[in-house]
Amino acid sequence: MASGYKFEKLQEVIAESLFTGAWQVGDRFQSETQLCNKYNVSRQTVRKAMDALVKDGLLIRKRGSGTYITEKVVANRNVRTHNVGILVTYLSDYIFPIIIKELEEVFSGAGYTVQLASTGNSSKRERELLLKMLNNNVDGIILEPTKSALPSPNTDLYQDLLKRNFPMVSIHATYSDVDIPSVTLDDNEAGFLAASHLLALRHTQIGAILKSDDLQGHQRYRGILRAHSQNKIPFDDKNVFWYTTEDISRFDNLEPTILERLKNCSAIVCYNDQVAFSYEKMLLNSGLNIPQDQAIASIDDSKYAPMAPVPLTSVHSPIGEIGKTAAELLLRLINGEKIEHPHVFRPTLVRRQSSGTTYHPLAKDASIKP
Repeated sequence: MASGYKFEKLQEVIAESLFTGAWQVGDRFQSETQLCNKYNVSRQTVRKAMDALVKDGLLIRKRGSGTYITEKVVANRNVRTHNVGILVTYLSDYIFPIIIKELEEVFSGAGYTVQLASTGNSSKRERELLLKMLNNNVDGIILEPTKSALPSPNTDLYQDLLKRNFPMVSIHATYSDVDIPSVTLDDNEAGFLAASHLLALRHTQIGAILKSDDLQGHQRYRGILRAHSQNKIPFDDKNVFWYTTEDISRFDNLEPTILERLKNCSAIVCYNDQVAFSYEKMLLNSGLNIPQDQAIASIDDSKYAPMAPVPLTSVHSPIGEIGKTAAELLLRLINGEKIEHPHVFRPTLVRRQSSGTTYHPLAKDASIKP
């Protein structure tokens, strides 16, 4: 922490260590000198931050002895408030309204109120909102991880929370280095089903459009590779267009790059229906036909699937059940129960017009039977 840092920020950092640590009432807190050295700040900054924490009732000073933890710190960890936090990347985007609806119905039925927030896919924002929810004394948190394929800057916070058995359940994915109970789709199997369907239609040049910054994209890619390996068909990794979550807002601007990357493919697996919907429009706008020029298989079987210009063959994800199950598991954790995890839902394939029923004329290998 840079010298001259505002005391308000230091106050937040110290408060975080109080709420997520293992402090007990009466424990002696670090001295001003220790805090100066630890955070590389001036004594004046430390003193202002400590004054604010004393005023908030989290610390108490004893003349000639030091600064100590108050009952308020421990009470905030132990008192049941019947409030829960729901922290997702986006609130109104794609499938999240369905999930949030199921979560809220379960919690409302159990007499809980919900604090709902969106990280905007920002790890920094995720940390800020987590601390805000903890300071508001929520009994537990439903989390959709931010950029789950990447190392999280918030691992230390999650590990501290798990050490004190704070109830948390993640949906869709979890961080690889934090053992948070999770409720997910079997994304490897989803990618496998989509690719296997296209291989069964004798496509041998299959491409993919996949998200690079979340674990789901990586697992779906593994499933695509598994399907090719099982059918002894080589897969060319040049036929994959990787994108990040932020790219979705400018997806149309990427049209020339995407079409160029996938031009030699006879079939495409799309990360989800939202992406497949956009890709269909790209193909049709460029004068190509679906599935005659390119067949498409997608994942999620969301509302977008039957609404697409050419209705999408899509791997079904029980979106509502994922939300409902996550809420039920969190309530069990709050009540002190042990749960088995991870909880993984098996996907199924729903066929529509986008994949067609016959093989593409460019497909050469007839050894795969539809």
